[in-house]
Amino acid sequence: MCINNPSVEVIAGMDGSFPIEGAKQELHQLCVKKKWPEPIYMIEHESGPPHEMKFVSTVQIATIDSVLCMTGDEKSRRRQAENSAASLMILALHDSDYKFRHVLEPVVTLEE
Repeated sequence: MCINNPSVEVIAGMDGSFPIEGAKQELHQLCVKKKWPEPIYMIEHESGPPHEMKFVSTVQIATIDSVLCMTGDEKSRRRQAENSAASLMILALHDSDYKFRHVLEPVVTLEE
């Protein structure tokens, strides 16, 4: 579980009002744009009988200066649980203004 990892920054305090449909794709596109590695999704919790399973997913992304982790809401399908985690991550990045920071690029100097 990434929350117990001391090298992981946890973003908390989000509400579930952000739309989750297509959030995995949007988060993936954001990571590509920022030149971050692909998001990593993990099912943190499964519960219920086989015909009424519930899933909780966590998404982890590595940025330039840290690793961010977000846990989504409980959902009845794995993909919905992953989209929930992704949507909360997007919302947290937006609220923290993280995704609007410029990507640091190496400075190249030419010696004469």
